[in-house]
Amino acid sequence: MSLPLAYVPPLTRAHLRFLNVLPLAQASDVTDLQQLELSPSAQRTLRRFLTVPGIRTGLLFGTRQGDLLRVHAVTLGSPDTIAPFALQPAYVLGLADAFGHLDATLDWVGHWITVPEDQCPDQAARLAWFKRAEALHLVTRDCPLLLAGWVEGQLQLCALRAGDTRGDNCELVVLESR
Repeated sequence: MSLPLAYVPPLTRAHLRFLNVLPLAQASDVTDLQQLELSPSAQRTLRRFLTVPGIRTGLLFGTRQGDLLRVHAVTLGSPDTIAPFALQPAYVLGLADAFGHLDATLDWVGHWITVPEDQCPDQAARLAWFKRAEALHLVTRDCPLLLAGWVEGQLQLCALRAGDTRGDNCELVVLESR
């Protein structure tokens, strides 16, 4: 005898990646991503990560509406390592399920990195971090890399997404942050 399921959350990007239930390549939103908005809670979390020595990386959970990506939560990608861009599949799947139960529209929408030194990385360093994340399939046209750092004591954000070209000549699009 099987029990009926009252609620089954939709498949998320994490399910697609780690359970291989569908191809990773999904159709992009019709509108190119141009803007990124962080909730006050997400901003507080990034500020907290910036107080810790060293580089931290993790996941962005949010929603997409046209050309705007709204980030509601910032989490680590793994609870037991600080290696850049490390992901623990069971942990990420658990986060995706938990956020999905809170709001079925929330999904893993990007990746972030903090650079806690006194300034944000320059263009060459941004490109290097982006290429590293892109090689791991963490960023796409629809899922940006958010770099967070300090500039004169103020939180500085730079969101990058892939453009139309790939490889050594990859085009980066800097998103407007709000």
